[in-house]
Amino acid sequence: MTVVLFEKFKQRFPPIKNHDRVSIYEAYERIYLSIIDRQFIGAPDFNSEQKIKDLASKTFDVNFVSKTFEEGHKNKLYLIFEPIIFSKMSKKSFLYNSSYSGHSIDINLPSFWPEITISTGNRGRTNLSQKQRDKYYNFVEEIYNLFLENAKNKRH
Repeated sequence: MTVVLFEKFKQRFPPIKNHDRVSIYEAYERIYLSIIDRQFIGAPDFNSEQKIKDLASKTFDVNFVSKTFEEGHKNKLYLIFEPIIFSKMSKKSFLYNSSYSGHSIDINLPSFWPEITISTGNRGRTNLSQKQRDKYYNFVEEIYNLFLENAKNKRH
């Protein structure tokens, strides 16, 4: 379930001075992460779409497309899951692949800290397998690490 993933993110990224870094849409179909960290202060904007796309390719074992859209002063990198379903798949593979259907992740770039939205369902259909939760969690963790790496190159 998405609520389990949400709770896991809340434990990993607790509030800072009453500022929630993780929130959820009331129907549990979207998790919002704005992962502010003291280490990101003074860091240059992070804008590596290719690193994030490469990370997604390594993390997820279902088909997705990536698209970039301009929204105001920022770009949003969207990862839209489009699982390929074969008629000869085992029932387990079929269910796993189809469970990504309609899911997406968007990441604001350039940004000083990770700003990520994970959309995991449509009108309450938010069941996630443990494997999916782990992949979403690990993906966010690795994006956070990319921002930390970027912060090491702080402006002087």
